[in-house]
Amino acid sequence: MAESDQPAAWYGWSVGTAGDVNGDGYDDVIVGSHFVDNGETDEGAASVCYGSPAGLHLWAAWLAEGNQAGAAFGFAVSTAGDVNGDGFADVIVGARYYDDGETDEGAAFAYYGSPAGLRLWPY
Repeated sequence: MAESDQPAAWYGWSVGTAGDVNGDGYDDVIVGSHFVDNGETDEGAASVCYGSPAGLHLWAAWLAEGNQAGAAFGFAVSTAGDVNGDGFADVIVGARYYDDGETDEGAAFAYYGSPAGLRLWPY
């Protein structure tokens, strides 16, 4: 069982296939926890656990955070397919209350897969 180890983080609010983000031949899983606090209150986070021949790893191989108080990053998570055509699955993470000029306008962040897994910056 995987968990956030933080009270009221809502780890697993959103869960989905991530596709094969690192190209090892095994599907990976993305998990959203939109009430994670790690520097900002309720910024949220998304993490990816890799698949393997023995099954799903129960620790996060990749983690991204909202870095904005109240953004609810990770409210929605999903595979995006291979949007840049490089042969690796990509993911998309929704931040329901993200602010960028408008209050609570929301945002979606795409992260590209690579041989080393997901890149830590969105595109």
